[in-house]
Amino acid sequence: MTSLLIPTYNDEDIKAGEALAACKIVEENAYNGLFSDNVNKIDCDGIIKNIPVNTYNKLMYVYNKNKFRAQE
Repeated sequence: MTSLLIPTYNDEDIKAGEALAACKIVEENAYNGLFSDNVNKIDCDGIIKNIPVNTYNKLMYVYNKNKFRAQE
């Protein structure tokens, strides 16, 4: 049996990706402990945030996909 997972995105994901795009990555794929996901440390207007790598990648993908679609 084969399962096909189709990711879903919404407007909130696009807005979150847009906010992340304005931030600067301080450290990529930082180890965050044995039972925690690795994180990207980002600087948003002087505030350092730890965003799980998978979440960051998803939000940036959705934002960029939407941005390029709007340019067409």
